[in-house]
Formats: sequence, C-alpha cells, structure tokens
Amino acid sequence: MQNLKIGIFGVGAIGSVVSLKLDASHNKYYYNRSQKTEIVVVHQEEVYQEKITLSNSDAPIDLDWLLICLKEYQLAGAEKALSSLIKQNTKVAVIRNGIRLKEPILKYTRSENILECMIDCPTQLTASNHYHQLRKPKILVAQNQLSADFKKLFDPTKIEILQVDDYTTTNWEKLIESSALGAILCLSGESCWIFKDENVRELFQKIVKEAIEVARAEGANIREGFMLELLEKVKHYPASKESSMLIDRRMGRTIEINAKNGVISSLGKKHQIKTELNDLITTLLKHTNQQRD
Repeated sequence: MQNLKIGIFGVGAIGSVVSLKLDASHNKYYYNRSQKTEIVVVHQEEVYQEKITLSNSDAPIDLDWLLICLKEYQLAGAEKALSSLIKQNTKVAVIRNGIRLKEPILKYTRSENILECMIDCPTQLTASNHYHQLRKPKILVAQNQLSADFKKLFDPTKIEILQVDDYTTTNWEKLIESSALGAILCLSGESCWIFKDENVRELFQKIVKEAIEVARAEGANIREGFMLELLEKVKHYPASKESSMLIDRRMGRTIEINAKNGVISSLGKKHQIKTELNDLITTLLKHTNQQRD
C-alpha cells in the first residue's frame, strides 16, 4: 500500500476514532486548537491508545489528504489553518453532521478534491476523558473515484466505508431523523424514554414532516413510507438512548444547531416552505450554552 501523508484536523470524538482506523502504513499529522498528547478510545472492553504530537499548521507539509473532523461552528475559527494546510493537490474529506459539507471548503480548493462524509459512530466522552466507541464506525460516501481512494486509506477490519449511489437522499434521511430526535431530547433534557408519550411522538412527526418537504425541494428522493418508518423506530429506541445535542447541552458545549435544524430552517426559507417548528428550535438552541453579554 502507498505510504501517504494524512492530516487529521480536529482531534475530538470523531477525529480520534477515525485516526485510529487509518491503515498503519500512512504518516499521520494531527492539528487541534487545544493541546493533546494522546488518543484513548475504548470499544468492547478493548482500549486503543496512541501517543500523538500536534503539528503546526503555520509550517505545513504537503498533505495527500486532510480529514476535517470539526463541528460546523468551529469552521470559522479554522480558516487560517485550513488555507495553509489545503494545497492544490490535497484531497479533503469533511466528516461531520449536516448537508452541503463542501460549501465552506470551496474557498480553499476545487469541488472535485472535496469528499462529503456521513459518519455513523456513536461515541461518548467518559469520566476519565477518554472516548467510548459504542459500535464499529461506518462512513457513507458518494460513489466516485475520490471516495474509492478515500476507502483505501483505512484498515477495513476496523471501519466500514460504504459507497452509495444516492448520497443526497441518504444524507438527508439521517439529518431528518437526527435533527428531530436531537431537538426533542435537547430541549426536554431527557433520553429516549420520553417517546413513550404519544404527544411527544406527534411533535416528532411534525418536525420530521417539515424536514421532508425541504429535503424533497433540495432533490432528495424521500420515499412515501419514510415517515411511518421513523415513527415506528422511535417507539423502539432504547429508553436510555441520548443524542449528541443533549450531551453537548449537558456538557456546557455549543449546540451544533446550524448543521441540523438550522439548515432545515434556512433552506425552508429559500424554497418558501414553512418550517415553524424547526425555526423555533433553532431560535432557542442557538442561545444555549453561549456567553452572556
């Protein structure tokens, strides 16, 4: 296998997990705004640990790939570093929640160099400041040559990279579910036991309905039975299941609202679709855990 220079930008939960799944033949370079000297991920009672040294984005090397594992609200503060790290031939994978992941990166490189990645890897921060990976990670990408090259970066025994024909629809389906689920749990402060309440399931349905209309306007092929599938699914969520939005609220962190209900709200306005519930959720949660003047 070819030895490549791979940068990991953002060594939080996703960056930590993804970096440990890269094939051992590659050279890894870590970039993070706060100091970090090791990565520790626990999965099925196994502990995966790696000592790391952060690299300086002001003195960049020519990376073959840059894996951006930042949250949406962190991108604005990373502009200087990204402009230094992304060279003409650097391939970029954007791994985070949301849709239209390419758009903020187009100022640094061409569209054909950017791969949008949808990750499914529930990970929780433990009391010892390590990450608990709940299941084998899965990353979904569009079917093209760039994604085929991306897939080769990883050890296939540690992570599943799935190339899908209709990435737009697949991505929207995840966003629709996670934004409605996350908003309800975050605003209520409760885990999924709350979906035993019929009124809560009705609220979930209304939030989802708005998002489906926007998704279809954006070109997603959301099938007719999708709503019923989600309503059935929420009835069987484990009572203790939480969402990343709820965890962020509890931990005092910024809510990634613009990547979820916020983007549904803004695209609804673009297509003149009413998204009153997503508008309300966005208005409330954009102020959560923010500094007061």
